Amino acid sequence: MPALSDQIQSIRVDEMRWGYILHRGANSQPNDVMPLVATFFSVAFGIAALATWMIPGVMFNGAAVGIKLALSTAMVAGTVGLRRYSRRSGYASVEIDVFKREVREIVTRCSGKAHVVSRYQFPEIGGVFIRRSRSSGDASLVLRYKKTSIGTEIASGSLWEMEALRDRIGHDLLANRP
Repeated sequence: MPALSDQIQSIRVDEMRWGYILHRGANSQPNDVMPLVATFFSVAFGIAALATWMIPGVMFNGAAVGIKLALSTAMVAGTVGLRRYSRRSGYASVEIDVFKREVREIVTRCSGKAHVVSRYQFPEIGGVFIRRSRSSGDASLVLRYKKTSIGTEIASGSLWEMEALRDRIGHDLLANRP
């Protein structure tokens, strides 16, 4: 069987000894700009929350304490939310593991730490099918869970690329059934 990475250009396919990894998009790298912007604003909100208590003349003025408390609470909440976003952003990939006989959806953080979002054993997968786009010639590859209508999109690209990917995944699912 020819290497899947030679047949597919819109998805990066990394062959591993245990199976292969499908990275969504050919240049699937984490978006480094938004986490940096979120980190910058989280630091700015944190400094502003501290600075509201350091204003000379009204440091502990009774009328201004309530406003300062509300303002600094909102800024600390913004700091925490933006910091959480900047640490959790990353890019998604799908791992097909033929040794463990499972499909894993992975989100890799910008820090390099991977997090498993979902895991499906091969017998739990009811089928692999292609969903065609009505507006363009593109298609998406969907894994169906057992015999339900619940599907998870794992890749998108041109129709012939999705057919090659569907054939490979279908072969791996059938060859590794108990």
